[in-house]
Amino acid sequence: MTGTETESANRKGPNGAASDGVAGPADFDLAGMVRVRVVGDDAQIALVGRQLGLPRTDPAGEPDLTVHFTDDVVRGEPLRYLGLDEAGFTDSRFFQMRAKAKARAMVHLPFHDIGKGMVISCEPNLPAVPLLIPLLAVTALDRGLVPLHAGAIQWHGAGIVFTGWSKSGKTETLISTTAAGADYVGDEWCYLDPARSMVVGIPEPVTLWSWHLRRFPSLREQIPALTRQRMRLLETPDRVERMLPNGVQRSGAGRLLRRVAYQTRSRANAWIPPEQLFGVTDARAVPFEHVVWTVSTESAEVRLSPLPAAEVADRMIHSVYYELSPLLDAYRMFRFAFPDRRSELLDNLEEHLTVALHKALDDVRGWVLEHPYELDLGRLADALSPVVDGSGPSGEDRA
Repeated sequence: MTGTETESANRKGPNGAASDGVAGPADFDLAGMVRVRVVGDDAQIALVGRQLGLPRTDPAGEPDLTVHFTDDVVRGEPLRYLGLDEAGFTDSRFFQMRAKAKARAMVHLPFHDIGKGMVISCEPNLPAVPLLIPLLAVTALDRGLVPLHAGAIQWHGAGIVFTGWSKSGKTETLISTTAAGADYVGDEWCYLDPARSMVVGIPEPVTLWSWHLRRFPSLREQIPALTRQRMRLLETPDRVERMLPNGVQRSGAGRLLRRVAYQTRSRANAWIPPEQLFGVTDARAVPFEHVVWTVSTESAEVRLSPLPAAEVADRMIHSVYYELSPLLDAYRMFRFAFPDRRSELLDNLEEHLTVALHKALDDVRGWVLEHPYELDLGRLADALSPVVDGSGPSGEDRA
């Protein structure tokens, strides 16, 4: 879609007239480098704002990405399905048909327009815009920001980015260091600005698990009693399965219980807004000089060691790629539907990430923080404190 068409979508509804109930457009800004425009009513603008976690601004200039809510997404064209209501396509348009928690949706995604003022057309009443965060990440990469599956803090003036594979301890490190006095910058997704040596944090909800509450009791106050009760209930099959003798675990009933436990355990959590935990409501950008690879191990030891930042970059290329896999899977469906359309950004994503991550991380100080998965969270802050107090591991001076 051209810039003129984009502006038309921003101003008008599906039939070319001003859309009823439209309160926008409204823009959301990422570090002054990526602008997301939302066309819809107040509730729809607020929905996207919560999903992005970015500050709302007045519309200005050409947006990099537009989310347009409209009742006329399909436009009456015959629809062909891909999978079991997962996606679909007409002669000219591709649609994602599932949203958050597999809720039904109808969203037009022109993947070939990523980085070219892409316009996402959505049905009203969505629980969330599908693939919006991955699309923001790829658009940001094209604009010079580097998306990283990471958390970030500022502690005694030092900016620290901690990153790793899913369930590697990023959130635990965030909780422990902020309790020790660090300032929250971001969790889940952060954006590195290599030109300014800055990290931009997005205030996304923090996922807390039952063991966090056991190991850090002060967190219990942040979660309503009914939610804590639900978390304990969902953990019950897992606790029962772990207590069974090996022979029973290998039986048919034991295997069934293991499958049930796996499904319920993955939902035994609570999402807490960062303003509730840390008092932060807007995206922050701070200088950073350290990157920490967090990794959980079978050892009970908590250990911080120097590590070349280039090695962290080499690993995180694949973590970011993995986190973007829902977007890449949908893109494969899009290419199946339209073999003659392609996105250069997505086709060469690994190469782009490799260059960008090394540019952003190679000149900063690198560390690896190894720890057991369930631990006294205060031990993480104690282990990480040498990064910010002027000493290295075991009291060695920083270079």
